[in-house]
Formats: sequence, C-alpha cells, structure tokens
Amino acid sequence: MRNRFLIVITLLLFLSACTKLSSSEHQPEMNPTVQVPISTLVDVTAQSEMDSQVDPIMWPDSYIPSGSELLGVHLSQYTDEQQLTLFENLNALWSRFDRFHWDLIEPVPQTPPVYDWSSVDEVGLLNAANHGIRVIGMVLFTPEYAQKKPGSVCGPVAEDQLNRFGEFLHALVSRYSQAPYFVKYWEIGNEPDVDYAFANRSGFGCWGDPSDMYYGGGYYAQMLKIVYPQIKAADPEAQVLVGGLLLDCDPRNPPETSAGSGALKDCTPSRFLDGILENGGGAYFDGISFHAYDYYSFKEGKYSNGNWHSKSTENGVVSIPKAGYLQERLLTYGITGKYLLNTESGLICGSSGDEAGCLTNEFARTKAAYVIHTNTAAYSLGLKVNIWYSLMGWRRSELVNSGYQLLPAFDVFRVNSQMMKDAVYKREVLDYPPFFIYEFETPRGGMWVMWSRSGDAESIQLPFQPLAVYDLYGTSLSLTIEMSVNYAPVYIEY
Repeated sequence: MRNRFLIVITLLLFLSACTKLSSSEHQPEMNPTVQVPISTLVDVTAQSEMDSQVDPIMWPDSYIPSGSELLGVHLSQYTDEQQLTLFENLNALWSRFDRFHWDLIEPVPQTPPVYDWSSVDEVGLLNAANHGIRVIGMVLFTPEYAQKKPGSVCGPVAEDQLNRFGEFLHALVSRYSQAPYFVKYWEIGNEPDVDYAFANRSGFGCWGDPSDMYYGGGYYAQMLKIVYPQIKAADPEAQVLVGGLLLDCDPRNPPETSAGSGALKDCTPSRFLDGILENGGGAYFDGISFHAYDYYSFKEGKYSNGNWHSKSTENGVVSIPKAGYLQERLLTYGITGKYLLNTESGLICGSSGDEAGCLTNEFARTKAAYVIHTNTAAYSLGLKVNIWYSLMGWRRSELVNSGYQLLPAFDVFRVNSQMMKDAVYKREVLDYPPFFIYEFETPRGGMWVMWSRSGDAESIQLPFQPLAVYDLYGTSLSLTIEMSVNYAPVYIEY
C-alpha cells in the first residue's frame, strides 16, 4: 500500500513540475520586500534574528492537523512546493482556491452540458488534500452567454441562465467534494457587494447593483435559491458560503468622504446582506464570508480603518465591528444557525505598498503584532475561519517576500498557531482598561493574550503568579507579576 502511495506521489510531483500554473490574476505583482530583523517589543531581551531556512516537504501517509482549527493563510499556488512547505510550517489549516472559473470550464452552452476541467489546477488540489489543507473553493467568472450585465465577466448571472449555473455547480461539487480532492466549502463569488461595473478578472465576484437599495443582494438571493439545492444534492455535507463580502463601510454610521468635509460616504453596498435576507435567502446559505483589512498609520504599533471607525488604540481590529454588523443583521432578520468566516484578513500599507514607510522595520514589527491581534479577535468573535491574505501578500501584507525569505510576521504566525493549539476562548478581561486582554483555557491551564491598548508601553500588576510568560516570538520572559507591555502581545500562562 505504501509503495503504491509513493508511486502516486512521485507521479504527482512530476506532473506538478510539468504543469506549473501562473499566479492568480487576483494577486498583484509583488516587489521584493526588505528583510527586517526580529526584535521583541516588550521590556525584555530581544530574540535573535530568525532562521529563514525551512524543511523540505514531507508527504505523510496520513496528515494529522496541527495548530489552531480556525487559522489559515491564502496560497496563490498549490503546485509551488516552497509555498506548500511554508504553509505546513505555519501550522495553519485553511486556505482558498481560486481556480474554479465557470467561464473557462463551460465556455459554450451545450445540451447536455460539456465541461472542460483542464483549467482547474487538479494537481494543486491533490497537493492541498495530501497536506491536510481545508480548501475553500471560490466559484468565479460568468461566461459571456450567461452575463446579466453584458461585458461583466465578474458580474451576476442572467436570470434565464441561473438553472444552468445550478447544473454547473452540481457537476463541480460532485467532482471535487469527494476523494481525492475533498473540497467541502464553496464561496459563490468573491466580494459580490462590489459594483458590477468593475467588469474584469481582478478576482471580484461583483454582483453589486448601485440602482438597487440593497445593492443587488436580493438578486443574489434569487441565485442562491436555485444553486443551494443543487450543491446539497451533489454533496449533502457541502457548505455554501456567501462569497467574501467587502463591507466597504458602516451603513449605520457612514464616515466622511474626507476628514472635515462634512460629506458622508455612500455605504449602500454594505446593505447587500439585507437584500439577501429580505428576499428570503437566509435558508440558502450555511455561512457568510467577509473581508477585513486594517491600514498602517505610518507610526509603529498603530493602525486603523476609518470606514468602520476602528482604531488600534480604541476598539481594535476592523474585523470586530464588521463581524458585529453581520451578526446584528442576522439577528434583526431572525436568522440563526449561521457562522462567519474572515477569509481575507491582514494589515496593509499605503496605496501600493511601495511607499517608504511601508519598507521599514517599524511596519514589519507592527504587522507581526497584528497577526496576533486579528487571530485573537477571531476567537473572541466566534469565527469559524480566519485566513491571512496572504502568504505572498498584497500592499505589504506578505508573510514571506518574493524571494521566500521569512518576515517577522511569519514566525509570529507560526508561534501563535502553536500557542493556541486546542485553546478554548473564555472571555475578554475588562478589569485593566489600558490593555486588550483575552482569556483562554488550554491543555496547559489558563492563558492570557495581552497587549497595550494605546500601543505604548503600559505597566500592569497581574492578579496571579504566572507559570510561564512568552513574547510574540515564543521567547520566555521573566516570571513576575509586574511587567511593562506595549502593542506587541505577550502570552501569560497561569
């Protein structure tokens, strides 16, 4: 049996080498990132610079997941052995797969349908399955004959083609939800609450209709009512996800278009979910995927997202108000039993990431701390998934640079997934206002994850004698009840 397995893997590696696919068009061209040294940001001795070497890929007979059950990292290539190795070293579990393109798989309507699966990176999917990666499949791009808005390849499906779309999804899920691929989660579109005037292959799944008070959400629900039964018929275990809502700004409290202007931004696109629920779509999805990025403030330890009035120095990462908004809308419509997934999380910098302030050690250290900020928030919010976007990055969100050198955020992610293994979230500790403090129960006992709310060094006297204290890189710190902590989180076990 093992010999047969080794033969199969050898064949897959050969095919992988022969069929390297170009990177996804959703991924921008990345310029080399400055390799910055690691330094601890609490009042203790700094850790030495991290080792950029990684172990070669192992192909086990069976894969036992390690790390937290909710953590993930987006991969742009599943046939790139270096990316797979790096993913494995992160102890992450989830990633997304963006090669299910309807316009390429069924470019011509025929009866009965004829599907060309050659555009799907099946070797990559096999690699993901063999590495135990839980893949979220992204269904993207509408064929020309099926476009509701002619010329909008990322836009909605025409009403008279919705049944064909359902048939396609039945065939897609039938093929890829079972062995040897095991794809169980399906995002229908990507950022569907984006105006379908953006008719390109950027990676959007833009169903947004600016002429509609719910921005096209009602029509998206009409689509869900047709495709949800088809997907479940193909695989009753398949999970249907509202595809990655952008949630551009808070419609309950619109921000100014520019500071001091008095003019408010149009946040109608964020009413997309209301449209889904108004049109009875609540019974036709299992979870809601959304995206949440914060913006570096060009000052170490500081970030914000003005569109949602979030600040690192006040209410924390932007996923908190975004998830709260989605939960509020579900509650308003009496919809229960759904879960939320943050399928694109990260700290981004500048308009391109090439600005001088984005190439500094200060930003790299802030991004490393942000890894823990967003992952910890995901636990407190009860999210099912929290995926960093991405390994190779966007606007300097990368964990490794274009030469595959590890950045501080990579090592912090790896330590975080190890520290949070089998952790159970208990509560946010509110007794110490200068700090964000989250309490967990782990196999080792109780644990606090803590950092300064202001971002600056703040002093605290713990209410217990710690058993172990670690900085964000996993370095052991002094076992004292008095300590000074800034924006860089510490783990305190007791």
